[in-house]
Formats: sequence, structure tokens, C-alpha cells
Amino acid sequence: YATFFAEYLSTCAQIVAQYDQEISELKGDGIGIYFGLRMAREDDADQAVRAAIEISQAVSKIPTTAESNARCRIGIATGAVAVMSSQVFGDVMNLASRLQHLGGPGDIIVGDSTRRICGDAFAFIDLGRRNLKGLRPQRVWRLRGSLPGISRFQANQKPRLSPLTGRDGELGTLRERWRLASEDNAQVIRIEGDAGIGKSRLVRELMNEVASHRHGVIQSYQCMLRRQ
Repeated sequence: YATFFAEYLSTCAQIVAQYDQEISELKGDGIGIYFGLRMAREDDADQAVRAAIEISQAVSKIPTTAESNARCRIGIATGAVAVMSSQVFGDVMNLASRLQHLGGPGDIIVGDSTRRICGDAFAFIDLGRRNLKGLRPQRVWRLRGSLPGISRFQANQKPRLSPLTGRDGELGTLRERWRLASEDNAQVIRIEGDAGIGKSRLVRELMNEVASHRHGVIQSYQCMLRRQ
């Protein structure tokens, strides 16, 4: 068992390190990983789900006997916590633990807040509202898998966006750079701003405007903040 557990911990640690995270808690044969503890980022929930998929797949390849491999259950919850002397307090950890116990071998169970934040980047199965020990009833979801080719902006985009306001200057700059580029004058633009300020929406607005232009092909890419 000691050999298996060491390989299990090493496997999980290597995966979460790729997401700039580390194992924060050991409890029996379980581990706790707190995305956003050291530095909160806008895609912490998304990255937690992606890391969970990788962990589940990797652990299933670790043999426990000559005839079978390991399987793990994972629970993911999103919410506010309090941190005191490196100790983390809050219902969100209890919720993640309760969700984990709802799943079967190989399952990834997420809370409703995580599901909402992730939007349509993943496919989920609605498990309905469940009574969880020590917590109010929660709507919970089982992960089916990720949906490729969807950016964070698209995953959380409403069917109809409200009109873009207060960005005439920035949009005007993008339009002018596009005009110069369409005249064979290469242009590079760097857009910076706090999370949620509307960077992706600004670019999307320009792409919608120039989609029918005859100049070139527009391709959109989404950068993972911590994967290089």
C-alpha cells in the first residue's frame, strides 16, 4: 500500500504543479487542493475541473493489484474561505468533501456554483438537489467531460449580449488598426486589464464587425493562464 500511495501522491502533485498549484491537505487517503488560495484568478474553477479530469485519468492507470487499477472520486466546490496562519476555514471545503462522497469510483462531482462559473466549457449531468450533512440542500452535478474549442468568454456568454457601451475609444483604436492591417500594414495590439473588465468582449465586438470583410481569415485562440 505504501508504494501505491507514494505513486498516487506523486502523480497528483505533478499534475496540479502544471496548474501552479500544490497539495494543501492530506486526510487519510484523500488530498485537498485549493485553487486560488495563493492568488485568485478568473479561471480557477475551470482549471480545477481540468486538473480533476487529468488526475482521474492518471490515477486510473496506477495498478493496485495484478488485475485492477485504482479509481478515485473527486468533489469540487467554489466559494469564499477564511485563511488564518496557513489554515483554511469555510463551508466550501466541507461541501467539496460531501460532494466527493456522493460519487462513485471515477466520478467528478461539482457544486452548483462551480457549474455556473464553468458555463458551457464542460458537459454535466444534473443530479438534482441533495441533502448534505451539515449543509443546506445543494444542487449537484456529475462531470461528463470537457467541450473542446470553447473559450472562457464563449462558455459564459449569454444567448444575446447587451450592447457594448463605454468603449468607443478602445473600439475605435481596434477598427483603425484593422484598417491599416487590411492595407498590408501589419499590426500587433496588446490589450490589458483586470479580470472581467471586458477584454474578450471588446475583441469579440471587432471580430463580429469584420467577419464579412474580404481581407484575410480570422482565427481566435484562448490562452490557458498557467499552462505553458
